[in-house]
Amino acid sequence: MGRREVPLDPERGVTERFAAELRAVRIGAGEPTYRQLAKATHYSAATLARAASGNTLPTLDVTLAYVSACGVRDAELAGWRRRWEAARHESDSRAARSAPAVEVEADPPTEPLPADSGDSAEARTEIGSPVDPEAGGAEGTPEEAAQELGEPTEPVVPAERAAPRRPAVLAVAARLLVGLSLAANCALFYLLVATGSHPVERTAGRAGPDAAPASGGVSAAPTPSVQDGTDPKPHGCAEDAGNLDQAPVVLPQETVIDGRLQPAGTALGTVSLRYSARCAAAWSRFDPAEQIFSQPNQGTVTTRTLRTNDGTYTQFHLGHVDQSYSDLLLTGMGCIEARATVLVANGTVAAEGSTRCLPKL
Repeated sequence: MGRREVPLDPERGVTERFAAELRAVRIGAGEPTYRQLAKATHYSAATLARAASGNTLPTLDVTLAYVSACGVRDAELAGWRRRWEAARHESDSRAARSAPAVEVEADPPTEPLPADSGDSAEARTEIGSPVDPEAGGAEGTPEEAAQELGEPTEPVVPAERAAPRRPAVLAVAARLLVGLSLAANCALFYLLVATGSHPVERTAGRAGPDAAPASGGVSAAPTPSVQDGTDPKPHGCAEDAGNLDQAPVVLPQETVIDGRLQPAGTALGTVSLRYSARCAAAWSRFDPAEQIFSQPNQGTVTTRTLRTNDGTYTQFHLGHVDQSYSDLLLTGMGCIEARATVLVANGTVAAEGSTRCLPKL
């Protein structure tokens, strides 16, 4: 049995967040081993393990091979290509902001040496520190995994070397470019906040099945607009969805429903944690027990999807008992829990159920 992967913290940056999304896809596929994934690709198990390590952003080819081996269909790879491009852009932008602009001073004029000096012009030349050809940091635990697997690893691409010194006017231009990049990323940050990428209650959701095809029977194309609070049905997320976990929604006490006495512990339905590898997201769905409710007006249903690590949730309230589902939450930021509450007996009794928090990243 292979060693357990090091836990990720998606809040630390884009590389760990992207790795968490890859791990979520693998978990959704039944958590195959990296050796099994390697058999479905032309990459080694160590390379695939490193892609989900969070140490570096994998290449686009490795990313597409990884998700394809986890069952993502060819028609859905365009969405993953856009997700990788967005992660690469964010990574490059952060690198540009963190790189200091160095102002180079002009060299002082060279004064001739006295005739009796033994120093030559070459002896007075300043010698800079040699560039380390291995700069860029170690790969970390995936290299250990490679040794354990006994497989060759991908060559480590050295980090970009420091640019040669230029006149001061280029330093000013570099500062201007960094400032423009920072302004653009600040605008993007405020746009994300405005669209709900922070802990906030969302009350949208839908009644009825979540897995029906889009209008006209045409599959919805992948879209880069999937985010916390997105309806999974029109965005195509429900087309590849499966259940990560299920739990009964049970009565806490004896209750009369539709003229029949139901004992404590009776399941009024099932709450499911639905997961889409295509969208790297999850949501909750409630399915009622038909033998209990002959009339839908015997109660109300509330489905709630919660990301426990930051408290973000979506919620949908239905005024009668029927199948319903909430809007989704992205799984790359942490595990998701599905909950459902059914109020009966004129709202005086609450039957509740909740799933485990999955996927574990």
